[in-house]
This record gives sequence, C-alpha cells and structure tokens, in this order.
Amino acid sequence: MLSFTKCGLIFKLLTSSSLLFLGLVFSDALANSIINRPELTYLVRIAVFLVLFNGLLGTVSSTLVGLGDMRGVALLSIIQRLVKGILSPSLIVLGFSALGAVVGHVVSYVLKQPLRRILRR
Repeated sequence: MLSFTKCGLIFKLLTSSSLLFLGLVFSDALANSIINRPELTYLVRIAVFLVLFNGLLGTVSSTLVGLGDMRGVALLSIIQRLVKGILSPSLIVLGFSALGAVVGHVVSYVLKQPLRRILRR
C-alpha cells in the first residue's frame, strides 16, 4: 500500500515540476496570448507555482482521505483558507495590489505542507 502512495507522489511531483518548468519558460507567451496583458508576466510567473503546490497537496489530501484522516484534511483546509483570507487582503491594503493577492494565494498553498506535518505529530 505504501509503495503505491510513494509512486503516486513521485509521479505527481515529476509531472507538476515539468508543468511548472513549462509555465515558467512560456510565461511571456501565456501573458501575451491568453490574457492579452504582457505587463502581467510577473504575476503569471508567480501564479504558475500553484501548478506544483496545488497538485501535490491535492494528492496528499486525497491520500489522507483514503487512509481515513478526514479530521486532518478538514483542519488543513480551514487553515489554508484562513491564511489566504487574511494574507491576501492585508497585502493589498499594504499597497501590493494584484501582486499581494496572487502572493497571498500562492503562500497559502505553500504553508499547507509544513502545517500538515506539524499537525500530524
């Protein structure tokens, strides 16, 4: 059972990392062709990190659900939404505008992983 979980996480890490790399390489083209705003390339570069973190954390959450740890999954979801709900508006008010909103959103996913490990102890 554990080897299937490890293989799944490794596969998800490799595919998410590959997509992150492609997103970083083609962020200029994405900003130009999809949103027609080349001046927002820096936001696309920050937001593309969600591909990695959201993919991995979704896999970990699904694994925890499969192992019966619903309490941990629910607690992490609440904490992530609290961090996003406090950090994003705070950064906007501090003058970071759209950059603050995107950074707050990405950081909430980044912090979810260490919090999961702390809460499991």
